[in-house]
Amino acid sequence: MGLIALAGCQSSPPPPSQPRLGPVGQMERRSYPDPVKPLPGPDSAESPAPPFADVPLVYQRPPEQKMFVDGYNAVGRPKLAVFVNRSLLGDALPIEAAPVAERVPPSGVDPIRGNPFRDEHGQDITYLRSGQYDEASAKQIDYATIENVMTQWLACEGQTTIASPAVVRERLNADEIGKLQQGRTRQLGELAKELNADILIYAQARPTRQTERGLEIRLNVEAINISHGEQIARATVLIPPPLDTERINMYTRFIARKLMADMAMTWSGPGPARQQTDIRPALPTVPEPTPISPGRQPVAPPVAPAEQPVQPKVIDPPPIKPAVPSDPKPAPSGVPAEKPSVLDRPEPPSATRQPDADFPPPPASARRNPE
Repeated sequence: MGLIALAGCQSSPPPPSQPRLGPVGQMERRSYPDPVKPLPGPDSAESPAPPFADVPLVYQRPPEQKMFVDGYNAVGRPKLAVFVNRSLLGDALPIEAAPVAERVPPSGVDPIRGNPFRDEHGQDITYLRSGQYDEASAKQIDYATIENVMTQWLACEGQTTIASPAVVRERLNADEIGKLQQGRTRQLGELAKELNADILIYAQARPTRQTERGLEIRLNVEAINISHGEQIARATVLIPPPLDTERINMYTRFIARKLMADMAMTWSGPGPARQQTDIRPALPTVPEPTPISPGRQPVAPPVAPAEQPVQPKVIDPPPIKPAVPSDPKPAPSGVPAEKPSVLDRPEPPSATRQPDADFPPPPASARRNPE
C-alpha cells in the first residue's frame, strides 16, 4: 500500500515546449567560412602566361605588287617556278663553250678563281671557294625556307600562278637536279615541258665571308623566260649571319620587290619579240661626188627622162553642119509664091538671136534638122 501511495503522489512530467516558428519562408541562416584559395606566393612578381600566345598576323603588301600584278595579267598570266640551288656553286646559264679557266657565270664573279669584284658599296668582294669556309656553317643554311618564303612573296596573295617548290623537285630526278645545281641545264624548251612553267626564278647563294656568327652569303637571283632563254629580272643582296627566320623574311622580301619591279618594266616595254621591224625598202646608196680638178668644167650626169603618164585618147564628136537654105523653086503661073518657113532659115552666127517681127521664135522642140 505504501508503494501505491508513493506512486500516486508523484506528478506527471510537463509536456515538451513547442518550437517557435517564424513566418513562412524565413529560416535560420548559418554562416560558413569560405575555403582557402591557392594564391601566388610573395615571391612571384608576375601573373602566369596564357595557354596560347597568339602573335598578331600583320601582312604588308610590297609597293611594287600592284604594278607587277597588272603587268602579269597583261602578258597572259605566265606560270612561275622558284628553284633555290642547294649548292654554293653553280649557275643557271653557264657559258659551256668557254674553258674552265675562262668560264665566267652571268652573276659576274668566277667561282673557280675567285676574282675580286666591287659590290654595291664600292668594296672588293671575293667568293670563297670550297675549303675556305666552314662546311658545318654551309650545311646550316636553310635553303628550303628561303625557297618557300620567296614563293610566298611572289604569289602576291594568290594573284599569280606559281608552282609549289616541292612539286618542282618531284618532277625532276636526282640526276637532273644535280645538273641544274651545277649549272649544266638542259635545253630550256625541255625544261619548260618538264616543269610545266613559263618563268624560272633561279636563286644561287655565294659564300663571301666566314664570321664567328656563321657564314655570310650573297644571294643572286634571276628570272629566266624558259621559252626564249631571256633574263627578264635580276636581283642580289648580301645576307649577314645568322640566317634566322626574321632575316630571311626581310632579305627575301627585298629580292621579291626587285624582281617584281624588273619584270613589270620588262613586260611594259615592246621587248625583242614584239618590236616592229621596218618593212620599207632600203634606199640606194648615193656615190660620193668626184673631186673636180681646177680648169675642168663639171659634167652633169645624164638624167633619164621622166616617164610621162599615158593619157587616154579623147575622140571629139563630129562637127554639126549648119543648115543651108535650098534655092526656092519658081512657082507656077497663077499660084502665089510660097513664103519661106522660119525653120529653113539659117541660125545667126551670134549666140543671142534677135526675134523676128513677123514670126515669133518657135520652141526648141518644134525645130527640125534639115539633114
